[in-house]
Order: sequence, then C-alpha cells, then structure tokens
Amino acid sequence: MSEAPFLIRNAFHPAMIQAQARRLKAAWGGFRAQEFEDQILPFLAPLGFKERGNLVLAGLLEFMPPYFPDAQQVLLKALPPKLEGTESIGYDGFICWPLGEFVAVRGLDFFEESMEVLYHLTQCFSAEAAIRPFLVRHQQKTLDRLKTWALDPNPHVRRLVSEGTRPRLPWAPALPQFKKDPTPVFPLLERLKNDPELYVRRSVANHLNDVTKDNPALALGLLESWGKKKSREIGWITRHALRSLAKKGDPRALSLLGFETKPEVVIEGFEIRPLRVKVGERLNFSCQLISKAQRKQHLMIDFVVHFQKADASLRAKVFKLTAKTLAPGARLEVSKSMVMKPLSTRRLYLGLHRLSIQVGGSVIKTLDFWIEA
Repeated sequence: MSEAPFLIRNAFHPAMIQAQARRLKAAWGGFRAQEFEDQILPFLAPLGFKERGNLVLAGLLEFMPPYFPDAQQVLLKALPPKLEGTESIGYDGFICWPLGEFVAVRGLDFFEESMEVLYHLTQCFSAEAAIRPFLVRHQQKTLDRLKTWALDPNPHVRRLVSEGTRPRLPWAPALPQFKKDPTPVFPLLERLKNDPELYVRRSVANHLNDVTKDNPALALGLLESWGKKKSREIGWITRHALRSLAKKGDPRALSLLGFETKPEVVIEGFEIRPLRVKVGERLNFSCQLISKAQRKQHLMIDFVVHFQKADASLRAKVFKLTAKTLAPGARLEVSKSMVMKPLSTRRLYLGLHRLSIQVGGSVIKTLDFWIEA
C-alpha cells in the first residue's frame, strides 16, 4: 500500500511545536511552555497551514516577553538548528515562520534588534516573509542592510536578499512599491547574478520572473545588460526568469533566449483524437513541423488549449512542448496527450474548445474539439 501524500499543513505538527516550546523554556525560565502547548495542540488537527502558523504566532504573542528587546534575546537563544547546505531543507524548519511573524509584529519599531534575529533565523529556514513588513516601513534602511547581506558567506542569507524582496512572493503579501517600480532592488540582484550557489540564482530568476508580470520591459532591459558579459550563471538565470514571457510568445524574450521570433515553418498532418472527448478521457494530438528556411532555426514549440469559460468564451492556456533546432527542410514529428479533467485551479466546461500549435510565439495552426459528459 502506498503512503498517504504529505500535507503541507502537517509541517506544523505537535512534536515540532513541543520542541520549540522546550527551546523557549530553556532560553527563558519565565516561558510558560505547558500553557503555550495547551493553547495550541488541542486545536491543531482541523486547521490548514496558515491557520496553524497563526495559532503558534498567537501563542508567542501571549507568552513571550512583551518588550521586544527582551523577547529578541530569548529568540536568539531558542532558534532551531542552522541548516547545513542547501540541498535538503526539511519541514521542521517551518516553525521559523511564526517566529519570523512574531518579529514582524513586535519588532517593527526595533530595527536593529529585528535585523539581528532575521539574520540568524533565515539560516535556520527562511525569513523571506518576515522581512517584508520592514521593506514597507523602513524601505531604504532595509535595502541598505540587504546590500550588505548580499555579500554574506552564508547562502541562506544571500538568498533572503532576493527572495524577501520579490514583488509577488507566494504565501506572503505582495510588495506594491516593487510591483510599481522594481528598480530599487536591481542593485541587490546585480550582486547576486553570478552567485556560486544555484539555490541563490534560482531565487534571482524567480524574482525577475515576478518582475516580468508587472514590468516586462524593465526585466528584459536588465537581463539584456547582463547578457553583454555572458556566463553560465547568467544564461541559467535568463532562461528561468523569462519562462512566463517565453510562453506568451514575447518577441524580445524569445530573441534574448536565442529563439526565432519569425519562424519559417509549416504544419502538416495535424490531427486531434478523439474530436469529441469525454471528461476524464485522454486527448491526443500529433502533427509534422517542417522548416521552410534556408538556414538553421532554433524554435520554441508550444501548444495552446483554448478552454471554454462559463460564458462560453474561450481562454487560452499555453503549455510547453519542446525546443528544437531544425535544419533547412527538416521535419519534426510532434505528438502529445493530456487528460481532460477539472483541476483545483481550472473548471472544465462542456462544449467547444480549441487546440493550437504555437511556434516562436505565433499560432501556426488550430483545430476545434469538443468536451462531453
């Protein structure tokens, strides 16, 4: 029998919370560990991830010293063990999330004390969410501190510089000032662009992918300037930072990635099987892509499903197929299948849908199909 899938809410489990209570009690004799546990553990089971974290936060706010400089000294002595390396980051570190939120709630008016805690906390898991209120309240002071941390020997500290300033960090409030104008953060990314750790460079790429959603021209301009001095690190960042724009067929992004923006191709033998597919069944399609250019072409090949919406209009969703270099006259067999089923992020409506083959951001050929009950 296969094991049940891990639920992210179970990252906050009783043993982890009890271990943190023991650390806090050891750091400060006045911490009422049993009352802390009694306020949390009996109510944990039905709660989701964020609700569990907020329950732990409420316990910290009640039982930690009310004056933040006193609480800071307790926190510094009671942090979980520091991470070793960047490859395996376990779930028990999630206890750092409510610890960081405590700093963000109680420590906003105590900048230096808070920065000291977050510097050490991020080496145990991540302070990427906790630092964001400081970027709102103390933007320049926090950016100045992050500029120093971008050169820190610890990769978790360097990653925080990029991850904590992302305009659209998942599971955390957006930073509206950086959605509007991300350029104040660009000097920090500049310091991290050739970071020796992929763990850090991945954060830089995700940060710039965020920027492409609100300010694509600024993200492209920065990556174009970096591309003037080619390196393996910058090439990797560029490919991953432009993934959203590339799927949309943005010509400037495709050009920066080395793909044709005006592909010379034709499609033959395009078929969808079956044309009428039932919910839960697999839809198959295939075609031949033929190069008509007199030179090699580096092609980004995607397919687009135009899903029917509740009002019977169609909404396009781009899916990646492959990237290929085709010689003059070369033929490429393309085939793919996908199950037509509803997802938590997408309802499935019966009726007319469409499927297109897209090359270099341009739709080359489209066929209709129908979803039936």
